[in-house]
Parts: sequence; structure tokens; C-alpha cells
Amino acid sequence: MFGLSLSKILLTALVIWLVWMLFKRIGGVARQGAARPSPAERARAAAEEVTRRQSAETEKAAGAALELQACPTCGSYGTPGSTCHCGYKHPSA
Repeated sequence: MFGLSLSKILLTALVIWLVWMLFKRIGGVARQGAARPSPAERARAAAEEVTRRQSAETEKAAGAALELQACPTCGSYGTPGSTCHCGYKHPSA
């Protein structure tokens, strides 16, 4: 009555395989809208972002030249608004 036969085993395997393929197809359709970038693409995007930030900082630093001011106490130079190692605060320009 409940004995195993080759046809029952094959039918069970076929049903399992069909369910598996159905879930794969449903998952593939769901993933198409939100495709994940590969690790190489993520690394390239991160490197481009770092390069973009560095170039922006370089342009910002190059565009704003500061006049250095001599410290009357020790004679070293500093930017306006900074504090010298001797404790003198350079006046802001």
C-alpha cells in the first residue's frame, strides 16, 4: 500500500525540482529590479569617490592661498588664526 516504487521516487524528485526552479525564477525576477554590483564594481566606485574627494580638496586648497604671518615671539611662520608652538595666536586676516 505505502511501498516505495521507482515511479513514486521519480515523481517526488520531479516535484522537488519543479518547485526549486519556480523559486529560482521568482527570485530572479525580484532581483532584476535591484541588481547588486559585483565586488570589482564596488571597489572601482569607491576608488573613484576617493579620487573625486582628493581632487576637490586639492582644488579647494589651491584656490585659497593664505598669507603666512611671522610670530613676533619666536619668529616662526603660521597661518592666520592658528596658534604657534610658543603659544602666540596669529591674528585672523
